[in-house]
Amino acid sequence: MKPILELKNSSFNYTSSVPILQDISFSVSKGSWLSILGPNGSGKTTLLKLMSRILLPKSGQLFLEGRTYDSFSFKELAQHIAYVSQDFYPTFSLSVFEFVLLGRAPHLKGLSLESEKDMAIAIQSLKDTDTLEFKDRLLHTLSGGERQRVTLAKALTQEPQILFLDEPSSHLDLKYQIEIFSLLKELRQKKNLTIVSVLHDLYLTKEFSEEILFLKNHSLFAQGKTQALLTEENFYHVFDVRIKSKENAKT
Repeated sequence: MKPILELKNSSFNYTSSVPILQDISFSVSKGSWLSILGPNGSGKTTLLKLMSRILLPKSGQLFLEGRTYDSFSFKELAQHIAYVSQDFYPTFSLSVFEFVLLGRAPHLKGLSLESEKDMAIAIQSLKDTDTLEFKDRLLHTLSGGERQRVTLAKALTQEPQILFLDEPSSHLDLKYQIEIFSLLKELRQKKNLTIVSVLHDLYLTKEFSEEILFLKNHSLFAQGKTQALLTEENFYHVFDVRIKSKENAKT
């Protein structure tokens, strides 16, 4: 199957002497769920931001369905990809509905206003993320977990092909972790949505990710099917810590 996203020999650094990512090459299959794992400081969020075009690579190229990222306008690219950050702190006074409706901006022409269809898509995203009850509240009045779900609703309102998630469960109670990830799994299957996530929770990774990618020392360590790569040896080589499976724990 032709990949929906490709990185070829991509590198990034904030200064000339401190590499963050070095010569990264991999592809993401359309409709898959790829989770990025690695120690703190290995470049996970930076890699996600490169794929989201928040950051630009210092070298190498990125491709979306065979086209270079450079060939897309920012608005056009936003019709294909959406990014949900780990932390979002609003500095402006918008209602939740107004904020979620901003997800339709890439689909509007010129200075045209949102249509009834756009509003219906925003409402559905609020329902999907169990945040419709917050519709008329101001963003800054929400808790961290509520704000995280509303931010996901805005991303879904973009109707992207690829959804980038930076530790989406970090502010969520266990109940909402399972609900949101189950929703994402359902949307991935129903809409052939491609998901790329940075995760630290091994249970969520194993339960929901189809593929994983390990980063170590700012480079690609391994990529492949979750069941094949999520082993004690790989975990030890990447994180320098031993974990025991249930089977080994009984012996």
